[in-house]
Amino acid sequence: MWGVKRIVTGDSSFQRMRNSNAANYPGHGNMLGVTSGFETDLIYDLLIGKPISQTLSGGTVLDKIIGQKILEISKQDDLVLRDMGYFSLDEFSAINDMSAFWLSRLPANVAVKILDGKSLEKLLRCRKNNRLDLIVKVAIIDHECRLLP
Repeated sequence: MWGVKRIVTGDSSFQRMRNSNAANYPGHGNMLGVTSGFETDLIYDLLIGKPISQTLSGGTVLDKIIGQKILEISKQDDLVLRDMGYFSLDEFSAINDMSAFWLSRLPANVAVKILDGKSLEKLLRCRKNNRLDLIVKVAIIDHECRLLP
């Protein structure tokens, strides 16, 4: 499969804790007082079925911040699968630069341009099926990538 050596994915999960732990592991406030919790982030190699990394952080740390660890772990010829919560074009550019691949769902608020200048919305309205495979430019930085439905 395209010379892919590892399929690397990561996801985080939030765990509530007793509110007395809020000084060390703050959670998101709820208008009723302090809360406590932590995020655990697991980075996993799907091809061999083993974890690569697991980190623990306070419950208020965003996935985009936690997810930056994937750049330390990714290698040439990896396929990095990212959830929309981890969507970062800077990280995808870095993954490209290391000759690795990435796959992510596209958030609705990210602009997409077709290379020939046509509107993606018009193209989608004209299609009779849901098959689409083209190179596009994403966001204001015009990051080129392949768009699939």
